[in-house]
Amino acid sequence: MQILAFIVLVLVIGALLSIDKETLEPKLKWSIAGAILGLVLVGMVYQHNTTSTQQENREKINHFSQGGSLTCKGIVVDNARFSYENGTASFVAKKGIQEIRGVIVPLRDCEVEGK
Repeated sequence: MQILAFIVLVLVIGALLSIDKETLEPKLKWSIAGAILGLVLVGMVYQHNTTSTQQENREKINHFSQGGSLTCKGIVVDNARFSYENGTASFVAKKGIQEIRGVIVPLRDCEVEGK
């Protein structure tokens, strides 16, 4: 997908720069090319950050699902006391345990124990 986006970017900038000087001033052409390049760079940085966050979340969920514990703002989250809810990306306390009744812990607040 990134290769296709790069090819499209090169074609758009190439087409923009091939327009004659009477239609668009060179300064304006370079400004438009710079703006397009800036948007593409912002998109790439956003995509990289999103991908790394998703990878970290997958690792946390896998660790929890395999019986491991997570530490979430001082609360130890494990399979025995919590369930993971996909829709809200959070851990919800199981009903039978009174000391943590009603506790909901977001996945983003958790770290793998021992890391």
